Amino acid sequence: MAFGVNIEPSELGRIHDFHAATLAAAPSEMVSALLGASPDCIKLLTPQGRLVFMNFGGMCQMDIADFESVKDRLWWSLWPEPEQPQLERAVAMAARGQVQRLIAPCATAAGTPKWWDVSVSPVFDTLGSVDQILVVSRDVTGVIDRTARLEAALSAADLLRKEVDHRVKNSLSMVSAMLRLQARRSDAAVAEALGMAAARVQTIGKVHDMLHVLPAQGSIDGDVDLGPYLTHLCEDLGAALLEAGDVSVHFDIEPVTLSVKTVRALGLCVNELLTNAIRHGELDAGDSLSVRVEREADGVRMVVADTGVGLPEGFDLAANRGIGMQVVRLMVDQIGGELTFDSAPKQGSRFVVQFPHT
Repeated sequence: MAFGVNIEPSELGRIHDFHAATLAAAPSEMVSALLGASPDCIKLLTPQGRLVFMNFGGMCQMDIADFESVKDRLWWSLWPEPEQPQLERAVAMAARGQVQRLIAPCATAAGTPKWWDVSVSPVFDTLGSVDQILVVSRDVTGVIDRTARLEAALSAADLLRKEVDHRVKNSLSMVSAMLRLQARRSDAAVAEALGMAAARVQTIGKVHDMLHVLPAQGSIDGDVDLGPYLTHLCEDLGAALLEAGDVSVHFDIEPVTLSVKTVRALGLCVNELLTNAIRHGELDAGDSLSVRVEREADGVRMVVADTGVGLPEGFDLAANRGIGMQVVRLMVDQIGGELTFDSAPKQGSRFVVQFPHT
């Protein structure tokens, strides 16, 4: 059972190379002194895998008081039964001249649980045949324990996030329902304002929920594929807002992954811009809405356009006090982007959001 943790092999590799070269060239007394001084657990095996040597530091780490108690035993027999097959394979490969590396658990002779980063290397004689097998084991229990604690913490955080997401979604749905209920009891002007507020709350809930329904890569704060996200969102918005069946919605979104923060902001921007186009663009049969996203050398460009009547004469983006445009400007600022527009009477309008790829 190999453990999925990445530990830098460079230092341990240098030790293996040094000891293997020393074993091939140095007198036996010097070899014993060098191996005995190493803090790692170092063993020499026959090509068949039987123990012929263990250094003093290794005996201390493994709580072995007398090497004679394990001498001539098959090395893998000292390990837990589930780990033995991969260790036996490693010895067989080393006997054929190949270096093997693995990470596995093995308790000491006193029963102390430990994890080991193990390298199994061939030692060649002067004729180039494998004479012995060098095994160097380093205690990495602390690293494994820290990794396990981190994984447990991430799992707990993910569970907590899912619970918070569920509560947020339910709360937003409840607020939207209360606003719609109040709208039914109000005069026309108030009812319209409350209805728009309810729709915005509902959209925020949808934007929030879709980030966790669609597949995301990486961690809790990992990147999201913008294409499927915006496509699903716009299809839902179009179905909810378009009453004229002949008005079409087009998508042209290049593959791009963005942070959750950026995707959430873009989702809210698209909602407001499409909603404004549908409500104020006076779209007729044959008109269309479009959302296009494309990569640029210095970032990403998103265009939301319609073929309606265009923006009012003298439209001032910076001075517009509509809630929808304020939301759009706020979201664009939040992702460090720039918002521009162009429009012509009877030719529709086009809003462009350019932002860095983060």
